[in-house]
Amino acid sequence: MESNCIMIVTARIKPAETEALQRYVEASQQVFKKAGAELQQKYKIGEHFLGDDPLSVVSITSFPSQEVLEQTFASKAYQDLLLDREKAFSYLNVYISTP
Repeated sequence: MESNCIMIVTARIKPAETEALQRYVEASQQVFKKAGAELQQKYKIGEHFLGDDPLSVVSITSFPSQEVLEQTFASKAYQDLLLDREKAFSYLNVYISTP
């Protein structure tokens, strides 16, 4: 039996690309929900305190398993979102944590 995994996303949003961001967020949430994922927390970063890479947002989403997460990112439905993702973020990092 596979165990849940957690996806942690850190990103810097491009302020001029609000339309691309909105399209990406809405569509990716639908793709993730269809895969059985659940958004656990989302944090907008108000102030950069220490370090070299200021962020705009951090989100934590649970997936049924790492396999499901990887299949979701490889799916055509998600791949179709990549143009908006590239437009919306100056960078985006995805981390996987498993129990």
